[in-house]
Amino acid sequence: MAEEGRVPGDTQHWKEMEGGQRLRVGDVVLLVDQNAPTRQWHLGLVDEVFPGQDAQMDVVQVITRGHKLIRRITSLHPLNTSDPEEKS
Repeated sequence: MAEEGRVPGDTQHWKEMEGGQRLRVGDVVLLVDQNAPTRQWHLGLVDEVFPGQDAQMDVVQVITRGHKLIRRITSLHPLNTSDPEEKS
C-alpha cells in the first residue's frame, strides 16, 4: 500500500518539490485528489507558474482535460520535470 504523500513506485516525495525542485512550463504533473485513489488522479500540464510573496513558486496554472486550473504546488506531483541543465 502506498504511503501518504507518495505515488506507488516513485521515490520522490512532494515536499522535496517545495524545497529545491521547481516546476516549469511544460512539466507533466498528477493533480492530487484526496478523495480518490492515486490511480484515478488526473494528469495535467503546467501552463504558467506564479511566485509567492517570498519569490518562491507557490501556485501554477495547469491544463487538464481541456480546463485551466490554478493549483498550489503541494497539491501536485511531478511526473517529469525540466532539466535545468538542458539547453534547447
